[in-house]
Amino acid sequence: MDHVPGTVYLLHLDQPFKHARHYLGWASDLDARLAQHAAGDGARLLQVVRDAGIGWQLARTWPGDRYRERQLKKQGGRSRMCPVCKNPQPPTRKEAAMRPALQSTQDEPRLAGDDAAYQAELPGDLTAPRRARAAIRQALTSWGISDPDGDAELLASELVANAAEHGRGPIRLSLRREPDRPAGITCEVSDTSPAVPRQREAGPGEERGRGLAIVSALAADSGVRASEAGKTTWFTLALGDRIQHAARQPEPESAHEAGFEAGS
Repeated sequence: MDHVPGTVYLLHLDQPFKHARHYLGWASDLDARLAQHAAGDGARLLQVVRDAGIGWQLARTWPGDRYRERQLKKQGGRSRMCPVCKNPQPPTRKEAAMRPALQSTQDEPRLAGDDAAYQAELPGDLTAPRRARAAIRQALTSWGISDPDGDAELLASELVANAAEHGRGPIRLSLRREPDRPAGITCEVSDTSPAVPRQREAGPGEERGRGLAIVSALAADSGVRASEAGKTTWFTLALGDRIQHAARQPEPESAHEAGFEAGS
């Protein structure tokens, strides 16, 4: 995978996020990768900045493989690499189309439910993971539940992305409170495909295949059940335990310590 030809790319954030101003990555298909980022997928930093309403533009590209990407990351000095930092220009029409727009009211998923449970219908396309995260935020806010690490959003988006990729839309997202757990929730994702997802070990260079492993690692419990209409994958979280754990952890001093790619 290290020597597969592709493109190393540098994204310039419209505003700094913590200490990060750039994202440096690699893709075998740049247009598809940028479309993923525009939907808030493909990189944790770009998901977070999108949710914060921060846009980005494609600043520079280099032909190369994963080895070339690592070389550039070791060099540091993203600002020195970035033409936008040296000579700010408005984005091209193509770049503007790829930039994540702020979510409008029409783009928010419609939640139906009450104080104990919510449901949302999602399209079976690339926008589904982003809409799932928005639905999770809406439900948790209405319940007054904090998700300090964003685990509920992450796991829901992983299950929804899997359903969108392998199933046939639409997708139903259900979220309910679990009174027996501290700030406990159960999230269910239902689709019309009868194929049961199976956890596999992704290779070090693979960009996909880790969704179920992430769910298994972070969830208090998880599983899948078949139905006549297809299947439902689910997970349970005790967010109260997450909050207590987060309260004991020191704040990261930099974007690098927070797991983000920081510019200089």
